[in-house]
Amino acid sequence: MKKSRPFQFKQFTIQQDACAMKVTLDACLFGAIIPTSQATSILDIGSGTGLLSLMSAQRSSGKVCGVEIDPAAVTQSRANVKSSPFEARTSIIHSDIQSFAAAHLGQSNPPFDCIITNPPFFSDSLKGPDQARNCARHNDHLSFSDLCQVIASLLAERGVAWVLLPNTEETAFIDQAKHYQLTLCHRITFKVKPSSAFHRVVLGLKVGQNQENTGANQPPFTEESLTIYDANDQYSPDFRLHLKPFYLKL
Repeated sequence: MKKSRPFQFKQFTIQQDACAMKVTLDACLFGAIIPTSQATSILDIGSGTGLLSLMSAQRSSGKVCGVEIDPAAVTQSRANVKSSPFEARTSIIHSDIQSFAAAHLGQSNPPFDCIITNPPFFSDSLKGPDQARNCARHNDHLSFSDLCQVIASLLAERGVAWVLLPNTEETAFIDQAKHYQLTLCHRITFKVKPSSAFHRVVLGLKVGQNQENTGANQPPFTEESLTIYDANDQYSPDFRLHLKPFYLKL
């Protein structure tokens, strides 16, 4: 098996050969657009390589907590964090997120004002031989219902949870979110090229009704669309703008 090469960013490096899920363009764009600058406590659910945790730490001055179930990914992501400038503010916890959330039950004030996750999303799909990769991609161990319940219990009153999903899973996730009084407040779609259909969606969710957009002429949520490549197969202006603080060659 070909060994995965490290992914070198401007301020940190992601070693990823021991992790089931590798660095992707979608995840990088997701980590770059999440508005974390004002967040004081950030939770990364299913932190994998530590990519989103470290991107969030770079873009904020708050504390970042990554929770990951796979022991090999935990070991490698902790090493990635240790070699970064953000070690003092970033921790990786080895746990399933349900147990992590249960440990915080009964707190009068939920602890996180920003939650980010690129969760397992395949349901009832054919699995491959790599069990760690199956766990990272299939939601057998973390259903959308379980994830929404966890988000609702850990998200602060004025906080926002950000979820990256394939476009095909958007409706199913929103249906589950409604059961836990999670309201859509932001929706961002990703396209590969300007002529492409969108393939990923970022959902921003708040607990309870979005009081800021209840006026008759107000939209129920804000919408935005971002493109990764332009018509000439070069990174788009949007992608360059958002990833410039991270990518070495931008």
